[in-house]
Amino acid sequence: MKKLLKIFAMMVLLSFAIIGCRSQSVYNVKNIPISGNNSVSQEDVYEAIKLAGASKGWIITKVSDGLAQGQINLRAHEAIVSIPYSNSSYSILYKSSKNLKYDGETIHSNYNGWVKNLKQAIYFRLAVLFGNPTRSGMTTPKSITPSASVPQNGSQNTKKEDWR
Repeated sequence: MKKLLKIFAMMVLLSFAIIGCRSQSVYNVKNIPISGNNSVSQEDVYEAIKLAGASKGWIITKVSDGLAQGQINLRAHEAIVSIPYSNSSYSILYKSSKNLKYDGETIHSNYNGWVKNLKQAIYFRLAVLFGNPTRSGMTTPKSITPSASVPQNGSQNTKKEDWR
């Protein structure tokens, strides 16, 4: 019984150690090309970044032409990023943080997740801006694709097979 208790205690301590080691190298997004219609203005790109950020809980503000700042606050944590942009590329660069254990090289892994989510949201928003949400392999999910089997007479048939 003592041996089993010792093993259990070791497992608990190991799990705390693993959970506590959640820092990673800071994830910066650098010079992501914006492909598509060259007639898109820098202001259009800023608006796409602003809307994308808002969809993920970021507050995006324009610092100057070609430079935005993003801020996210979750509980006692805060992250601020610089977002230089043009009509041909954008970046997301670490600026500052609070309560994310930034040490000059590494930061809490949640920060990297927030930045990756922002990058993906900007990518999708720009795809919509260019009028091509299926570029680079993106497809419309089946759950929102109209289907010939949708009842046309206003009936509320909810059988799963009727909505494929």
